[in-house]
Amino acid sequence: QLKINDLQKALNQVIFSVASHESRPELCGVCVIFDNQQVTFAATDSFRLAEKVIPLNIKAERSSKIIVPARTISEILRIIGIVNESDDGYNEIIKIGISENQLIIKIQGTELISRTIEGKYPDYRQIIPEKFKTEVSVDKIALLQAVKNAALFSRSGLHDITIKIQPEKIILSANDQQTGENTIELPAEISGEQNNVTINHRYLIDGIQSMDTEKIRLKIIDGANPMILTPELSTTHLYIVMPIRQ
Repeated sequence: QLKINDLQKALNQVIFSVASHESRPELCGVCVIFDNQQVTFAATDSFRLAEKVIPLNIKAERSSKIIVPARTISEILRIIGIVNESDDGYNEIIKIGISENQLIIKIQGTELISRTIEGKYPDYRQIIPEKFKTEVSVDKIALLQAVKNAALFSRSGLHDITIKIQPEKIILSANDQQTGENTIELPAEISGEQNNVTINHRYLIDGIQSMDTEKIRLKIIDGANPMILTPELSTTHLYIVMPIRQ
């Protein structure tokens, strides 16, 4: 059992990272892992990865791992939207049942049954770095606006912007032969080394927008390794984006 608002938030924080191509069917859905008193939602298209952990109201009967098709996730969100139109929608409890290759969702008087995706979801935890050379704490809204502004000058098809971390600030820049160059400085709290990484601005914007705190943290090893975004002081939500190697 899950609270409806917890599930809605979790699904919205991961669904955009689901792969849209069919070459790897297991990536065309959200990986859902039930373990003890929590459930983990994860999605990746191999260029970025989103993970969100939320508590279960009642301990899971057994540990299990399934892949739910993206279209089923979209339908669950649609049903939640309808339920939330009622005054007490956010107090609703969602019941989730799992049988062989099937997922059953019960919300109020609505029951949704969906087949799960066969196949083995990749062990994504092994790509999540544990140690970093640089960490940045920065205002979410300011960073989002800066990325959008820099993105106007990124190279078409590459969508690249570079983030340089310097003492007490970060510098976002993009350069295109046709549109020109743009550089934006933001104040930030920096710990660790000076660093820089080049990122696809579309993936970065998705990750920033999924965070639900005023400040977010950027965690960086170097320009050749994944960058992690997390809400400030939170361990239940993370977003990983692969760098564009120069």
